[in-house]
Amino acid sequence: MPKSSSRARRIQHNFLGIASICLAIAPFFVIFLLVDAPYELGQMISYLVGSCAIVVGILGIAFSDRLGVSKATPITGVVLGILALVTTFTFYTVIDTRIDTSQLETNIQTYIKNQTGDLVSVHCPATIPAKRGSEVLCTAKAKDGTISRITVTITDDQGGVSVGFEK
Repeated sequence: MPKSSSRARRIQHNFLGIASICLAIAPFFVIFLLVDAPYELGQMISYLVGSCAIVVGILGIAFSDRLGVSKATPITGVVLGILALVTTFTFYTVIDTRIDTSQLETNIQTYIKNQTGDLVSVHCPATIPAKRGSEVLCTAKAKDGTISRITVTITDDQGGVSVGFEK
């Protein structure tokens, strides 16, 4: 009887270690698979899953102390979880620069209101990479329902923009 109980505990220990490693690897896939998703979504999922990997790995380490079995698998999960968080931070703050769409829309609305006195609603694509020379099309809708096209050109890799209005 004690043999099967010990075996069940070892399976549980391995499960926590393996789960930790799987959770730690997941943010790398999120970064590359959800690169076109709304910016905050990919970032939030990556941070959440990476943090869960660390917690599950720590639980695996705690169980291995109690069972007297190897800590290698859960420690690997914790280390990969930390690496996933560092990679996520680096990717979303340094490598993947995007234009703040809501701020861009607000700036365009303010500009139009200052120029014409009219309130308009402005809509731009959810994801706008800060890649020099790229263009995106935004739309402005006036209270009377008139829709105008607005061309936004990215002027530098730091997110500078030039806005052109159709006449």
